[in-house]
Amino acid sequence: MEHLASLSRYDLVAALLQSLLIVGAFGTAFGYFTKRSGNRSSNIFFALLLVAFALSIGSLVFEHLGLPAKHPSLRFVPLWFTWTIGPAWFFYVKFSVFPSYQWRWTDAKHFVMPAGQAVYYTAVFFGGLGEIVPETIFGFRATTLDEVIFLLSVFGYLFASYRYLRYKARKIGEQRLRWDYWKVKLLRRSQRVLFVLLTFNFIFVVFNFTTVQQSGVGLLHLRGFYASSSLSFGLILLYLLRGVAYRQHFYPQVPIDDLANVGDSAADRLDALTTTYKGFCDPDLHEVRVARAVGIPPQQLNELAQEKGHKNWWRWIESLRVQEILRLRASKPISLRKASLDVGFASLRVALRALRKRN
Repeated sequence: MEHLASLSRYDLVAALLQSLLIVGAFGTAFGYFTKRSGNRSSNIFFALLLVAFALSIGSLVFEHLGLPAKHPSLRFVPLWFTWTIGPAWFFYVKFSVFPSYQWRWTDAKHFVMPAGQAVYYTAVFFGGLGEIVPETIFGFRATTLDEVIFLLSVFGYLFASYRYLRYKARKIGEQRLRWDYWKVKLLRRSQRVLFVLLTFNFIFVVFNFTTVQQSGVGLLHLRGFYASSSLSFGLILLYLLRGVAYRQHFYPQVPIDDLANVGDSAADRLDALTTTYKGFCDPDLHEVRVARAVGIPPQQLNELAQEKGHKNWWRWIESLRVQEILRLRASKPISLRKASLDVGFASLRVALRALRKRN
């Protein structure tokens, strides 16, 4: 208690807020690892993104609580996994818009630096090498160099993701009732917000670096500046939780205003959204998003599905996906894996289970 009493209010507030973010990130990541909807690979990479962010922020919480100052070995606790953030976001976007993407051996290059960072911190911490780690590298503070590499790599991966999203947007055109039109729109908006937030964080890093180069003393010893800098990093995680995860799973699949002119009844709007525009191919399809788009309570979806002769809404969606797999494979040479992922199944295993039910 005596140690905590010596901390500034900036550090205490920052540590508390970031601890809450960490709890939220781990909870959401667990949900992504275990949820049945959504492309499995996309889910895994978004969960990895949240875990990497949460662990990295954990090291900032340590700093705010003054633990590394009292116990220098804690400075290298293997929590700082910032180089994982760029590739995780990139593959999350990639599998979101191209769910049947097939892994290639060249993709391994994206994980060289993240693996190197993880191995470095693990080796230093458990090998007790903290005392011989240099404070500066090529005249730059090691921590500053680490942050610059992280920010530049994330900007690079944001640009690569932007190119995929732009290509997909051109392919879709102005078909506003397609589920992937709105998914691409969400991801492109998310990219812009992340770019702004990262730029804001980059300004802190550059400002501190400039003062070090000019006067030999940085600004991180000013607790208000350090708290603002670390909270700007936490703000990115908050946006991932609220602006990406929450929106993707609780906002309408297609805005209700765009469906309003399709038909007067909920059944007509549901048919247009689900079958005419193949909304069943959305891997993140679930009752809440569909019901909000159509403008009815989620439980009413089962009633509409039963009117079509199905046990419930989900069985109807499953049957539509199975029919589409059979149509695709009958019309052109296509692997069962690609067909299964393109029609919205989370994985090939889930699709095989649905095909066995049909037979």
